[in-house]
Order: sequence, then structure tokens, then C-alpha cells
Amino acid sequence: MRRFPPSKVPGGDFIETKADLRMVARSLKERWPTSDTQRRKILKRLLEIIDLNDDPKVTVNAIRCMAALDKINLDQQRMLEKLTIEELKTELLNRLTIIQQREQPLGIGSSTPPGK
Repeated sequence: MRRFPPSKVPGGDFIETKADLRMVARSLKERWPTSDTQRRKILKRLLEIIDLNDDPKVTVNAIRCMAALDKINLDQQRMLEKLTIEELKTELLNRLTIIQQREQPLGIGSSTPPGK
């Protein structure tokens, strides 16, 4: 199986083959949950693939993925523009809570007793 050139993007080697590119395209089309950081990595890797690739079909597929990323960003922007100030505050608080929950350690193996 032919592989794309190695990525210069930190953590960008998740798209190494045509099959990987198809899976990314599917995930974007079906709106699988992705963070802003993941979308930035995907975009940078797609740009690398377009620049370094000589297969026109791969280039077109990478461009389609970029268009799907752009559509997601535009849809999110439109949604945020429709929110009132109170709804926007609630949305931001919800996102902050999710981020804080992701960053909290599980407490497994902690040397600090609970409640201290």
C-alpha cells in the first residue's frame, strides 16, 4: 500500500494512506465529533498531502475534505451568530465545563486522600 510522505505536523501521521484519507472524509461528512485542535491538524495534513502528492484523485479527495471542514466551521459560525447573549453565555459555560472535565485527572493512584 502506497503511503503519503511523512507529516511535518506534530501528530499529523494519522493520514498516511488513501484509506486513511477516505476515513477522514467520511468522519467529516458524517460530522463525527472533532475538536478545533483536531480540525487544525487535519487541515495542515491535508495541505501537506495536496502539496506533496502527484496523484490527482488524492488531491481532489483532500480538497473535498478541506471543503467539508470549511462547511463545519461555517455551520458553527452561523449557529453562534443566531444565539442571543444569554444563550451564548450558556453555550460558553457548557464548553468550559466539558474542557475542565477532560482535563481533570481520574484520581486513580493518587497519593492524596479523598476530601483533602
